[in-house]
Amino acid sequence: MVIVLLPLDERPCNHAYPGMLGAVGGVEVRVPPASLMGHKKQPADVDALAEWLKEAAETADGLVVAAETLALGGLIPSRVVSTPTEQALARLRVLEEVRRRRPGLPIFVQGVIMRTPAYDSDDEEPPYWAVYGRRLFLYSVVLDALERGEAAWERVRGGARTVSSPAFETELAGVPFEGLEARRAALEAEIPQEVREEWRWRRQRNHRVNQELVRLVADGVVDFLALTQDDSFPLGIHMQEQRRLAALVAETGAYRRVLIYPGADEVGLVLLARQVLRAAGLRPRVGLRFSSTEGPRVVPRYEDRPLLETIKAHLTALGGIWEQDFGRADMALFVNSPEGPQQEAAHQDSAGGAGAGSGRTLPEFLEALTDALHSDPSRMVALADVAYANGADRALVEMLPAYVWPPDLAAYAGWNTAGNTLGSTLAHATMRWVARRRLEGAAAEEAERAHLRYLALRLIEDWAYQAVVRQEMARGPVAEAGVSPYALGPHREALATQARARLEAVWHAWRARWQPELAVREASGGRDVGVRITGVDFPWDRIFEVQLSVEVE
Repeated sequence: MVIVLLPLDERPCNHAYPGMLGAVGGVEVRVPPASLMGHKKQPADVDALAEWLKEAAETADGLVVAAETLALGGLIPSRVVSTPTEQALARLRVLEEVRRRRPGLPIFVQGVIMRTPAYDSDDEEPPYWAVYGRRLFLYSVVLDALERGEAAWERVRGGARTVSSPAFETELAGVPFEGLEARRAALEAEIPQEVREEWRWRRQRNHRVNQELVRLVADGVVDFLALTQDDSFPLGIHMQEQRRLAALVAETGAYRRVLIYPGADEVGLVLLARQVLRAAGLRPRVGLRFSSTEGPRVVPRYEDRPLLETIKAHLTALGGIWEQDFGRADMALFVNSPEGPQQEAAHQDSAGGAGAGSGRTLPEFLEALTDALHSDPSRMVALADVAYANGADRALVEMLPAYVWPPDLAAYAGWNTAGNTLGSTLAHATMRWVARRRLEGAAAEEAERAHLRYLALRLIEDWAYQAVVRQEMARGPVAEAGVSPYALGPHREALATQARARLEAVWHAWRARWQPELAVREASGGRDVGVRITGVDFPWDRIFEVQLSVEVE
């Protein structure tokens, strides 16, 4: 099976990981050459990508397309380029041409609803975001609250135990509804009119692209459309756009073919898994287990709805279904959930660690995980680590080898937003589930090796790097070099070498905790799993994301 995938941008999570995940399911994934992709704010060669897409689609069994790349050159370019609306819409017509050439080809598309980050930085935004970013976020929240009314406003204000946004809590949570008009007037006086107009124009252009994608679904050009909400909050102008898109879906009757939910960088993986399930005629039933009582109701950072609702949406996008009878589930998704408002992984030490609070009992959660692994060997057991944003829960991962043999997990992830983690975890477990049902002999052995490699990569990147080494690098080598964590410059190679050494030390120290279980396994004829980190780089010249090369023996 060959899936052609046009990724959201050139970062490993979008460009490299789909191929790695495809190998887990015995599927070939073809992506464009790196030379055609952009670089951060520099857009991709859209015309060349359109030609590549048409040619690659001729021999594909399925197509996965990121509309932001096709229309505007990539995720970050979609926020900063000045491409006229009509030109962006015209670029989508290549999908109609592909449909004419390949009438029966399954075409799945991702469109992104633009984010409104709550901080002053233009690292991934237009230049004016460095000065007015936080105020534009607040302005966006106020505009939506005024449109939706007092009940919606009070609902978000009253969710302080479950909603995490420092900007909102500091500047808006104490404002009664009748004070919002004055707050809007004050923000309009602080943000220049030309900035507000440019921001509105850019959002409207991208919204028109998403509307056109819904039309392509209604016309039969696109089989499934994931309209995913980039970093967000329960109130904001993005919610207005969601409501208008939902109304358009209702108008066209495309209910089962369009889904609006939180996510971005993981969607290529989810749609890849959906293609594989569709071809196999399979629909996994997924049981859920949380580590905290409040967890399902928490609205994670950078998202617009409770965690449980996000999980249900990801299951729908994947093509699976929530099985509430855990014993009947094909897959068990264990969700390490927040015990209250979700915090950043970088701050977990000062918070006392995830295992220290009274809102969760990690030993019980891990005992249940162990039981699920041992009670039914045919069931996939996956671990989605969303206790924190932008990195793993250190307490959970450090405890893990005392309970389970880590390579037994069908999937693990704990990176960036809750949606990123959930989608990639479900996609990985799904691909392994399909491989176990359909592959035999050498193909099954190669798929298992691909699974272990991807599992090791996620553990090393999401836990060892994002939750441990990234903070060490920021406080130590990066600060000592006198450079910004967001602009490494000539120090990039040397810092990557230091990061690799630190990652190897962290990984091998954790790996040593497997030894008691390893002795038991080897006595019964089991095999060890060796992992080597063969490369480390910083693809966007900053330490936020890392590009890893990992080999498994």
